[in-house]
Amino acid sequence: MSVHDGSPLFAALKRRGLYITIDLYTLRLVTAAEIDEVDHDVRLNEFKALVALSPSARANWREFSRRLLTHVNPYTGLAWKDDPALFSICLLNENNVPVVWNTSPATTKLYRERFAEWLQKQGRKLPAGDMESSQPWAEFLIKTHQEMYRDCAAFIRSLGTKALFTDANNRANLPLALIRQELDYADSHAYFDHRKFLGQKWRLPYAFAQISPLATDQAVPHGVLSSRHFGLPFAVTEFNYVYPNHYRAVGGPLFGAYAALQDWDGIYRYAYSHQPKRIHQAESIFYLDNVGDPLNLLADRIALLLFRRRDVASASGALPFAYDERVLTVEHPLDRKMGRLSPDYCRAGLHTRIGLARPDSPMVQPARSRAVVTALPLPKNDRWIADGDAALQGLVARGVLPAAQVDPAGHRYQSETGQLLLDTQRHRFAITTPRTECLVLQEDGSISGSAVQAEIMGGLG
Repeated sequence: MSVHDGSPLFAALKRRGLYITIDLYTLRLVTAAEIDEVDHDVRLNEFKALVALSPSARANWREFSRRLLTHVNPYTGLAWKDDPALFSICLLNENNVPVVWNTSPATTKLYRERFAEWLQKQGRKLPAGDMESSQPWAEFLIKTHQEMYRDCAAFIRSLGTKALFTDANNRANLPLALIRQELDYADSHAYFDHRKFLGQKWRLPYAFAQISPLATDQAVPHGVLSSRHFGLPFAVTEFNYVYPNHYRAVGGPLFGAYAALQDWDGIYRYAYSHQPKRIHQAESIFYLDNVGDPLNLLADRIALLLFRRRDVASASGALPFAYDERVLTVEHPLDRKMGRLSPDYCRAGLHTRIGLARPDSPMVQPARSRAVVTALPLPKNDRWIADGDAALQGLVARGVLPAAQVDPAGHRYQSETGQLLLDTQRHRFAITTPRTECLVLQEDGSISGSAVQAEIMGGLG
């Protein structure tokens, strides 16, 4: 087992005032000799699943992490764990146990066996019917991840680092909030029109939808708006509007503007370049890399102005979503579509700040928010509104959201600051601020800001 030495890059970033975040596992190959529960080499999701339940896999992760973080950088004179430039650590990238548990026959068998043992210790029986849709199964997977995070975080903290920790940075199922509430900061990942594999994974042929992010009010950044926890810092450490999508340049203005409106703490484009040679010589565009893609390079510069320079103002209002352990009792709690917050609630994030909060959080108090949305049983309180397909219309009808700015039927949403206007029915997006104006349209017609006007004649198709 060896540690790749990224010391020169680390030192170069630090000299330029750049703070660094790393994952302690992404895709490193682990040989069969190092894992007791399998008879083959493992990597990616299979290893992530094993770290949660296999003592030998967790020992492997610990040893690699220890070697990396205690490595003294000869260019800085500090061990990585002691360097304030390393401001955050993701324990394992996209390791959500409810997602990775059945990566292989070996992990599927292991999790089923441990689930049966877990039930037996509690004097409970295997649930009838579909095990994977049951409340005990959801509870088992969430608690398995919680235990893994607590143990792994305690080990890394014992090495002496003061960096912030994050984890579980994939998907937005509501039960994942029970994991993320324990983190130093919450993190999420989001991609628009990511390639689909038509045959073998990671090999041609690929398929792309070639739709526009302006054609739907459920697109990125919609999918990560609800991953934020009020009371915790929030970052999106991977986002991309993927090449060869024809409309990918919209991503910079769209993501940067709404990240600023929501008052998030960090956004990271993934990625600039996967290989050094692409930085130094002309190459064909790689679908995730911006280095050779002029459209996404331009989009990133716009996002910097909107988010990093804060040309777009943050919303002052908030509409929290209340949750607690009872989210595990809803039907199909871990299903990717059924177990998440409604699209209607997420659309409210196109107008005001949204995010998760426990019922005892200050964010659910009248002084902090006019209303609270929830999937929990409603208390006898007019401020609490049930989540669902008609939640947004209900919020408008009750005057919580202004009808002049939020029109779900017309698919038109203006931010409470008045600076952002998204019209997905007409495929238009306008950013109008004192320092920046950005106008996007795809069909014949014109669109205006305060100082800028744009027009299309002939259409873009």
